[in-house]
Amino acid sequence: MYFPGHMALGYFSGKITGRITNKNPNIILLWIVSNLPDIDLFIPGVTHRGPTHSVITATLIFIPILLWYRDGLPHYASLMSHSLIGDYFTSYGCQLFWPVKSTWYRFGSALQYGPNTRANSISIELVLFAIMVGFMIYEKYKPIWTGK
Repeated sequence: MYFPGHMALGYFSGKITGRITNKNPNIILLWIVSNLPDIDLFIPGVTHRGPTHSVITATLIFIPILLWYRDGLPHYASLMSHSLIGDYFTSYGCQLFWPVKSTWYRFGSALQYGPNTRANSISIELVLFAIMVGFMIYEKYKPIWTGK
């Protein structure tokens, strides 16, 4: 998955978790943490979608943040969306349980393979991104439209 898709998934997972927990997440922070696992692209010698995409690694790193920042649960959900939704549904998958297991996990689907896979993925991500922008515009102007 690419940057706009991770942003959209992070936004939706963070906002939904925020609504459930009555927290108001910082949208910029949702976007940052939703793309944080891809820091491995800038670290020489680290396999992409390997250790930085591990649920175990992310949780261990995020525990102190959750203890310090009580409103952090939506941001944690945004971070988890990267590996558990975004990259799990790619044809490559990711190492979800590194360092316990170095197995690559992915959802096996015929939609992930073929000559137009990249174009299909980009199209889906751009639609998700557009829906996210639509929701953000709606939230901003909701008082005008609904009179509340």
